[in-house]
Amino acid sequence: MIFGAQTSIRAKLAALAGFPVVGALLLALFVAHDARQRAASAAALGSIEDLARLTGYIADVLHAVQDERAVAAIVDGSGDGVRRSNGAGGGSQAAHDTSAAAERLEGFLSNRDRTKLPARLERGLVESEAALHGLAAVRSRVRQEVVPLQDILASYDAASTHLVGATAALAELSDDGAMLRNISATVALLELEERSSREQAIVGFASAHGEFPPGAYKALVTTVTEQGVYDEAFRTSASDDVRQEFEAA
Repeated sequence: MIFGAQTSIRAKLAALAGFPVVGALLLALFVAHDARQRAASAAALGSIEDLARLTGYIADVLHAVQDERAVAAIVDGSGDGVRRSNGAGGGSQAAHDTSAAAERLEGFLSNRDRTKLPARLERGLVESEAALHGLAAVRSRVRQEVVPLQDILASYDAASTHLVGATAALAELSDDGAMLRNISATVALLELEERSSREQAIVGFASAHGEFPPGAYKALVTTVTEQGVYDEAFRTSASDDVRQEFEAA
C-alpha cells in the first residue's frame, strides 16, 4: 500500500489533492462581481448580494460533499483495521461537515419564499436535499463493510450533480449579461473541481487498498480527460479579472 494504516485520513487526503479547491468565497465573487455598481436584482431572493450568498452556500455544501467522498473512499479502501481506528473518526467528521453546510444552506433558504423561485432552481434544490439525505445509507455501509467503489462514487456523484445543476439554474434569476457570464464561469469551475475531487476519491481508494478495482482505472482516465474540457470552458466564459483571481488563488 502507498499509505500506512497509521496515517491519518486528513493527511492522506492532503497528500492526494490534485489542486487546491478555490473555495466558496471566490465562487461568490464571480457572481457578485461589480454587484454594487449594478442595478440588477434577483426578485425571488431579494437582492443581487443574496444571489451571491446563495451561490456561496451551495458551493460550501458541494465542497463538503467532495471532501466526504474522498474520505469515504480512503476509509473503505483501507479495510477493517483502519475503519475501526482512525477511519471511522475521519468519516464521521466529514459527514458532520457536510450536514453542517447543508443546514446553513437550508437556513438561508428558510427565510425566502421558495415558491417564487424558478422551477428549475427549486427542482435542483429539492433533488439536492434528497441526494444529501441518501448519503446516510452509504455512510452506514462504509462503517460496517467494504463497499464497492462504484457505489460510493454513485452516491456522492448524485448529490454533487444536483448541487452543480442548482448553481446553473441561478442564471434564471437575472438577465444581466455580466452576471450570466460569471454564473457560467462558476458552473464550469465547479465541474472542474468535481472532476478533481472524483479523481482524488478513485486514487485514494486505490492507494489505500493497494490496487484499482475493476473499472476504476477507466473511470480515472475519463475523469482526467473531462478536467481539460471544463478547464477550457471556465477560461472561455470567465472575464479577465475573474481568471486573474482564479490564477492568484
